[in-house]
Amino acid sequence: MEGDGPADGEAVEAKVAVAGTDFLAVDRVGVEVMGIDFSTIGYLNYCAAANLGVADLDRIKILGASIDNCRRPFQLHQNVAHQYQWRENV
Repeated sequence: MEGDGPADGEAVEAKVAVAGTDFLAVDRVGVEVMGIDFSTIGYLNYCAAANLGVADLDRIKILGASIDNCRRPFQLHQNVAHQYQWRENV
């Protein structure tokens, strides 16, 4: 879903499945596929800093199509600037 989800967003038919046993690695690949800068996602950066999983793309094994072949930039929430304020507290 992109835009103002989950209530007012638009469904996206990405035709991509991302799965794994490391939630951080899965989310890391997911944001790349969605064209989102990983450094802007607060909870993922906190998890990476706490070593709760792998966030380094060079250490994540990708099977199937490459991220570049699957990337489709998603429209972000209209409130995304507010969501990015977590960086001010780091």
